Amino acid sequence: MNLAELQTKMLEAVTRTGSADPGLDSLILPTRGIRPEMRLDAYRINIRGAHLEALDAAYPVTREVLGPRYWRQLLAREIPAFGSRSPDLHEYGDFLPELLGRVQKNRKELADFGYLSELAQLEWQVHLTRFKAPDPDFDWVAFQALESGQQMQVWFTLSHALHLMRFSQPVDALWHSHQENGLVLPPQSPVTCCVHRQKSFDVAVTRLSDSERGLLEALGEGQCLEALSTDNSQATVQTLFDWIQLGLISGFSREPGL
Repeated sequence: MNLAELQTKMLEAVTRTGSADPGLDSLILPTRGIRPEMRLDAYRINIRGAHLEALDAAYPVTREVLGPRYWRQLLAREIPAFGSRSPDLHEYGDFLPELLGRVQKNRKELADFGYLSELAQLEWQVHLTRFKAPDPDFDWVAFQALESGQQMQVWFTLSHALHLMRFSQPVDALWHSHQENGLVLPPQSPVTCCVHRQKSFDVAVTRLSDSERGLLEALGEGQCLEALSTDNSQATVQTLFDWIQLGLISGFSREPGL
């Protein structure tokens, strides 16, 4: 067996659940009477622990909802192998919403937790957004220097960290209920919200009305301020101002696509 084959078998043995390939035992030299399987367990414990801690950090609300002990037991049983495609464990865990959606349907004790997959989707996006670079500050001086007619012809730039999401259940309200100083949101189904960075470098989840969603989508499609169709221009101006303050809008340009 060459080195590459040995490394592959070793990696499989310490990342996946279950016993190692029996052929690997003969390649692990005994040390002070410690069996090969026990020596492999030391690596398994470290690898599993690091990956579980990464999932704890990425999905804190889901973990609280299920309870820390059940959460860990569920992951240990349902994840066939603990391994990340990236050397950065902050990027580990994108598979969890699908996994939770599957096990929720198969486990009787999770029958009333039909929102688990959507909650995990929201948490994963919050986690990803936390590590995105901040946007530049909106240039109010340059915007105010434009004449009124010129201001109506600008194209607003949405934050590169902004992510629009739509859910069948109000998981944004559940997420907020587990945050310090979180908002109290009424139950609503379906619900549209966006995940975005704030100027304080925190990540925010903002619920949107149908009209706000339409306005945000129009901005994302490249409509200039003058072309936005609205029945209440003053309300639209206030909404845009609020979004600039919140960080949803990061800048503007005089030409589309810039």
